[in-house]
Amino acid sequence: MRRPVGNNTAASAAWMDSVFSALEDVRQLTEDMLPGATARLMSPQAEDRLARIAIDTDQPAVDGADGAAVALRLDDDVVVAVLGVQFPGPPPADTADRLARLARVARFPPAVADHTEVRRAALMFVVRSIPLRVMFLDHDLRILAASPQSADDIAMPEADFLGQQIHRLRPEMFARFRSVFERGLRGETVRTPRLRSQIGDGPVLWFRTEIHPWRDFDGRIAGIIVVAIDITDMVEALAAAEAANRAKSVFLATMSHEIRTPLNGVLGMAQALATDALSPVQQARVETIRQSGEGLLVILNDLLDLSEIEAGKLDLEVADFSLTPLVQGVHATFADVALDKGLELVLDAEEDAAGVYRGDPTRLRQILSNLIANGLKFTEAGEVRLRVRRDGETLAFQVIDTGIGIPADRLAGLFDRFEQADASTTRRFGGAGLGLAISRDLAAMMGGVIEVESREGQGTTFSFTVTLPRMKDEAYGVSPGTGEAPFEPGCAVRVLAAEDNGVNQLVLRTLLQQVGIEPVIVGDGAAAVEAWRNQLWDVILMDVQMPVMDGPTATRTIRTLEAETGRARTPIIAVTANAMAHQVAEYGAAGMDSVVAKPIRVEDLFGALHAILDGADERAEAAA
Repeated sequence: MRRPVGNNTAASAAWMDSVFSALEDVRQLTEDMLPGATARLMSPQAEDRLARIAIDTDQPAVDGADGAAVALRLDDDVVVAVLGVQFPGPPPADTADRLARLARVARFPPAVADHTEVRRAALMFVVRSIPLRVMFLDHDLRILAASPQSADDIAMPEADFLGQQIHRLRPEMFARFRSVFERGLRGETVRTPRLRSQIGDGPVLWFRTEIHPWRDFDGRIAGIIVVAIDITDMVEALAAAEAANRAKSVFLATMSHEIRTPLNGVLGMAQALATDALSPVQQARVETIRQSGEGLLVILNDLLDLSEIEAGKLDLEVADFSLTPLVQGVHATFADVALDKGLELVLDAEEDAAGVYRGDPTRLRQILSNLIANGLKFTEAGEVRLRVRRDGETLAFQVIDTGIGIPADRLAGLFDRFEQADASTTRRFGGAGLGLAISRDLAAMMGGVIEVESREGQGTTFSFTVTLPRMKDEAYGVSPGTGEAPFEPGCAVRVLAAEDNGVNQLVLRTLLQQVGIEPVIVGDGAAAVEAWRNQLWDVILMDVQMPVMDGPTATRTIRTLEAETGRARTPIIAVTANAMAHQVAEYGAAGMDSVVAKPIRVEDLFGALHAILDGADERAEAAA
């Protein structure tokens, strides 16, 4: 073969064009020679069975069903393309002979003596057939080939840009990708997962890009291939989904606040009434109010957990915890529920499972509580058993009930959101169908798995396994009761409360007065800062959403003033209906010491006060 004049890119490109023209002539001739057949050209690198046979054997490959292929070669036996033929039925008997003659008479223009240009020709053939933005550049970043979409972006005839250096043709592109191009020429494959692009006043487009080096037959890097995949639709769809998710999060946060505020009044006053001298009938009525309010609170908390899991905002805590009091606490929580139903609630924990583990005790307790509550709900006679085993660092929990069981056709969807084993209008058991879905998601986040086995009418077994690092051994035994002693301040406690809602002010005042605390209540964060300036306080109970100045801003202001004046730190407890995990983290960053969620549970409020005041006493003793 002869070398194009001057061995320059323009001459090479002209030769390639003539090769493509000859290939197209061969394709058209094939269809004329074999009536009814459809011919197509394939790259020598095509992953096609007949093409590979034709190249490897140097003979036409014929499939008796409906296809055939033949390799088209240059004078020095280099394959420049593969001709594939598709027939409407079985190929004619002389198909192989006809294709062999066709391959022999196919003529291509003279080419260069080495194989570099042949390889370029084959690659250009591939580039021109790819429905993506692809540019094939040499070592000097001259454009050797471009896909139709890339050619459209360049906005000039192909003959005008082939052989042009990219930095002259597209200076803005070269400036943006210069370092990436250089890395590609050094042999790296460089990927950019998301890239914004806008040409002039045109639309904003998003691409996933890849830069690949290509090598000549001697293995030397001869240039780079630039591939850009348009992901604009995907990015816009993702942005729309994120916007919808943000809107949902805002809606849930708003509704959570709006529901928790009146619910705080219901549950708070019910707890206050429960401490009064009531008749049995009155006690039963107050207990009904409390249980109904807490049932609504469970549904609300489940919805918020689900929202945080779906948004990827739910973070697991990492802490060392003792397993024995955790499982005993869960057991104790449901003991009265089981007793009221005439059921036996059994805790069956191996001694070897006792120990201190590292993980999220709150979420572990939530999973076990959901599974036990589910077992108690669907069991009318017999028992619910919590079994705890250990195998190395793997903890295995089973909740086994003798309840009604689950139909086989309902098992597959049991962990779906809002799924009920009995979803009919006559179902006997309540619930939103979220507990199991949330438990499954929490288990997955912890690296664990929940499985279920059940036979209708014979009971159900939920198995939950999770691997947690075991920090140290601990003897198994009955741990002290989980409830703390009643909160009884030993002296007058100076409590400042910032709360703008009248009902919530009444709830706080009533609950605190029952333990001998007379709080000073202000209606916004600015008034709280002013009250802090004028008096020393043992603790501040700070609402979050308030007029004039919100709780976190008031807290940051107080912390700044403490630092400037050298005044001792005043503990601040957030008392808020906005208690999602990411919100709690924000309160800590603002300088709040702990959080009590609304609706206020007496044990949570007094527990937080107890911890704060005990800590203050210990610091005072240490300083004395």
